[in-house]
Amino acid sequence: MHPGREGYLQRLIALWSFPGVGPVTLAALQSKDPSLHTFFNANQFSPLLYTLLKCKTNPTPNWPLVDDIMRWRETGGNVLLDWNHPAYPALLRETYGAPQLLFVQGNPVSLSAVQIAVVGTRKATHKGLHQAFEFSKALAGYGITITSGLALGVDAQAHLGAVATEGGVSVAVLAGGLDNIYPAQNRKLAEKLLACEGALVSELPPKQFPAPKDFARRNRIVSGLSKAVLVVEAPIKSGALITAQFALEQNRDVFAMAGFSGSKAYEGCHHLIKEGAQLVDVLEDILTSASFRSFSVQQGGGKYQQKESHKNQPLNEAKKSEPIDLLSPFEQVVEESIGWEMTSIDWVVDQTGLSIQQVNLALGSLMLSGLIAPVPGGYAKVPR
Repeated sequence: MHPGREGYLQRLIALWSFPGVGPVTLAALQSKDPSLHTFFNANQFSPLLYTLLKCKTNPTPNWPLVDDIMRWRETGGNVLLDWNHPAYPALLRETYGAPQLLFVQGNPVSLSAVQIAVVGTRKATHKGLHQAFEFSKALAGYGITITSGLALGVDAQAHLGAVATEGGVSVAVLAGGLDNIYPAQNRKLAEKLLACEGALVSELPPKQFPAPKDFARRNRIVSGLSKAVLVVEAPIKSGALITAQFALEQNRDVFAMAGFSGSKAYEGCHHLIKEGAQLVDVLEDILTSASFRSFSVQQGGGKYQQKESHKNQPLNEAKKSEPIDLLSPFEQVVEESIGWEMTSIDWVVDQTGLSIQQVNLALGSLMLSGLIAPVPGGYAKVPR
């Protein structure tokens, strides 16, 4: 092992990858010996470690994985944050079971910015998608970083809304490793977040694919990084309610939007509101809350005004200069089928003859290019 900081990281990663050792156990080991030297004899685990962990078998250190992670750090834009790293977000570290290691691509400083988690169902209605986009765009205009899980539906629209305003920043917390963006159709979106000074975050090794249990674990990081959680649209069994539960356990504010009475799509939101979540009708419901009041006053001079550079700015103004001839054939066909007023997805599918999957992929690229924007009921072209 290397001396100094590098050697410490090698020991930490070896213990972190020990079968059955989670964040709480690893934190307990660190409290016994912050250097972690006690738990090693040369390049092997010490008998003391096996005794403390009451092991029935004696696993050996996974040095190939340790070497892979140490090499991963050497790639530009990759950062490995442990609790001793100055960029490790203090708000997250305060939470129970905070990850001992965070794998980060992009700007690690964004993890310590004032954040709100915007979450909801993957199968959102047009109303939910529109709310996620517009609220995230407006909040980003106040300098609030938008954090979500890079999933389809509400998550993706929250990220898109954040970077649709000049200077908007968004953080995506992944359920799997950073080398395996999931879902794959959001890879371009992930690249856009990085280009806008945001970050991708995971607690899993870069090459690891997400397992079902990893999505719920990911949600505690989404809420842990944030001062509050906004649930935009969620049925009663949505994973967004898991994020809200983590937020309550972490002493974060929970906001929720209401839908029509009896709406299954908003049943989870209505449940949260009944349980004490703060109802959100307008942006000021968030900005005037205890979580953001002092920040909003500082940013807006006490009047809750957006920064001058964002005020009355058309959607994605900086992105409108992208030449339309750079679009793929599918994207060109879809772009031509969308009008200046609301155009539904069903209409686009009928007019283009493309599959719904092809249309959705094209719509995502067109939104990233600033050529279209979500509106109630569908999409519309953005004036250039």
